[in-house]
Amino acid sequence: MAGRDFAKVRSPSRRGRKAASMGSKRQASAADWISLFVLPAIAFGVGYWWGNQGQGKVFDGDEHQRLVMLEKQLEEKRLQLAQLEQENARLKQEKEKNPATVDELTFYRELPRQSVTPAPLAEVPVLDPAKRAVRHAEKHDDISHVIEAQMGGAAATGKGGYRIQVGSFRRRYDAESMMKHLRKHGFSTFIQSVDLGDKGQWHRVFVGPFHSSLLAEHAKQDLEKKVQLKGLVIRDGS
Repeated sequence: MAGRDFAKVRSPSRRGRKAASMGSKRQASAADWISLFVLPAIAFGVGYWWGNQGQGKVFDGDEHQRLVMLEKQLEEKRLQLAQLEQENARLKQEKEKNPATVDELTFYRELPRQSVTPAPLAEVPVLDPAKRAVRHAEKHDDISHVIEAQMGGAAATGKGGYRIQVGSFRRRYDAESMMKHLRKHGFSTFIQSVDLGDKGQWHRVFVGPFHSSLLAEHAKQDLEKKVQLKGLVIRDGS
């Protein structure tokens, strides 16, 4: 026993135990910091990304709905434009079919004031006074003679007569155009110019004269049937 060398078994010193204890505490502290800060940061990032994705989807849905509404409004505008174009084409065709349509005269309601000016039967180029005088001299040189003959004949009889007023114009050329139009349909017409003072000179178009009111009324009905004009029967001298 005395010759054997036994190794001394020593228990761990206090310093070793203290160092091991400090190492384990440091590992625990690092794990706590990770759980307190890193994991919440990761969770926040994931939540923020997911929220942006959902908001993008909602925004895309609103934008799509707005585009659909705009396309619908645009289609409605196109339909309205097409309807307007069709109506315009229809009116244009009607105007081409009836270029010489005369609007209904309303002079029988405005006759006391002499304020009715119907539209001319057709558009004509504007001529200077010299050319217009030559043209009238060539085509209408017998108008004054016809008026004088008809009015003079009625006055010479002393019995009076009847005539139908179908228009009243400021421009003599418009009155002569209507007179020519009526003569093409077989009516005997003449023009009488009157000075209305402040209102200026007016040119009245008459159909006639007639020896009786019955003949005048019959001619008035023919006017309505043939040329769609309403006249006013007037007795000479009234």
